[in-house]
Amino acid sequence: MEPDYNTILLPIISAVMLSNNRPLSLDEISDGVISVLSSQQEKQISTGSTSRECTSDDNCAQIKPVQRKKK
Repeated sequence: MEPDYNTILLPIISAVMLSNNRPLSLDEISDGVISVLSSQQEKQISTGSTSRECTSDDNCAQIKPVQRKKK
């Protein structure tokens, strides 16, 4: 079963947009999403939680930041 990235990211994107209470550029949204995901990853590492370990790439959604082109 393939992960549905929209289902995973939509609540996070919505939370980032609502927390700023103003229109955001795509760069600001992506920075906010990456910040949220990084903080959750750091939180999981610091607590030593291994309850959600993946054994294969097919079973887990791996979210990687996209490299943006410099203007």
